[in-house]
Amino acid sequence: MRHIILAADDNYAIPCFVTATSILSNNNPNEYAIHILTQGFNESNMGIFKQLKNKFEDATIEFVEIDSSMLDGAVVSDRFPISNFFRLLIPKLFDFDKALYLDCDIIVNGNIDTLWSIDMDNKACCMVEDQACEDITLHNRIQTYTPYYNAGVLFMNLNFWREKRIDELLLEYMRIYPERCLYPDQDAINANLADYILPLDYRYNVQERWYEPKEWWLMHYNKWDAIERAKETPIIIHYTGVWKPWTEACSHPLAALFDRYKSLIIEKASKENCSFENKQREKVKTEKRKKHKHIRRANLFAILLGIETLIFILYVYFVSKGA
Repeated sequence: MRHIILAADDNYAIPCFVTATSILSNNNPNEYAIHILTQGFNESNMGIFKQLKNKFEDATIEFVEIDSSMLDGAVVSDRFPISNFFRLLIPKLFDFDKALYLDCDIIVNGNIDTLWSIDMDNKACCMVEDQACEDITLHNRIQTYTPYYNAGVLFMNLNFWREKRIDELLLEYMRIYPERCLYPDQDAINANLADYILPLDYRYNVQERWYEPKEWWLMHYNKWDAIERAKETPIIIHYTGVWKPWTEACSHPLAALFDRYKSLIIEKASKENCSFENKQREKVKTEKRKKHKHIRRANLFAILLGIETLIFILYVYFVSKGA
């Protein structure tokens, strides 16, 4: 059995559901067990997962309730809620040897069987380089100058994590250096496990910036061809941008895949089941209104300044004429 771990709260239940749907749609459900770490879902969201189970009757889908007190030291914020750190508990929660952790802003768009054939002897995990891996400000922040990896796709050697007590190491790092942890556990992983990470092919974590113009990329040009090849046949697509595919503002060229996988189970989602997307869309609209308000204020200020300048020029002109 191959084990995949997801983590979500009620706010991220729908994306979690879509990630799980994409996994089971492209891989043999008999061979995969999906474990969802949560502090509990409401009845409406649980109903959606029941639909998923009905669709894939042979799949193993398990919910594991988490005690957040086990994560003392996690650098929690609006952007990184406590559920973001559940991945650190995986070695303690399960007794199997390997597991694939995935963020829930991810679509698995192909077969991932080959991951389980990777030899991770004396390595902590396999990861794909981050889309900003050459950003010197990032390296200066964590004071580590080795390759920097994205933790949204984390193929874990759980025996190694248990033996070296990696979870405790990472939590201690976040407690001691909170100012270094802009991307909390990702920064902690890169700062502490640099010698124990195996690089994965870019196809296993195709990130959003790679769909933008190359002059915006923060990666050395000798990696560009490999990234372009990965984009041709992406196996795991990671929506790393601020605007996710369930928001109207998302401009990712593969955003429609989110709705495609969602519609495999939910033909017409109820208002309750769409609460997450509605909330996110309203957030986008609110941000736009705030932005437009500031623009209007700036324009008004510029107009007033222009009028005052014109009045001053006219005043100087007539005063000089009178003189």
